[in-house]
Amino acid sequence: MISGVLTLASRTLRSVMTPRTEISWVDCERSRDEVREQLLDTPHSLFPVCRYELDEFIGVVRAKDLLVALDQGVDIAEFAARTPPIVVPETMDVIKLLAVLRRAKGPSGDGDQ
Repeated sequence: MISGVLTLASRTLRSVMTPRTEISWVDCERSRDEVREQLLDTPHSLFPVCRYELDEFIGVVRAKDLLVALDQGVDIAEFAARTPPIVVPETMDVIKLLAVLRRAKGPSGDGDQ
């Protein structure tokens, strides 16, 4: 176990990141029906929400929460903006990222402070 932690500590985010071409993301400019279908057809629980392209990042949403919001007529971009991204350098090591993510969750444990 210790060797696994040491190996993880020496790895940068770049070495564990998903390649851009493999990221499943929601385009907030697509129709509600298209977004709903995408969420139901993709086996991920979290999605980045962007405008037109991955570089126009708005926020991250839980699929189940966005499905409820879609049913309630909530604007996708406004909904995603409630959970802005955590931006870190790709040179950061994985252990430091875990600490950043833990702090970002806040006292409630779900990111809402």
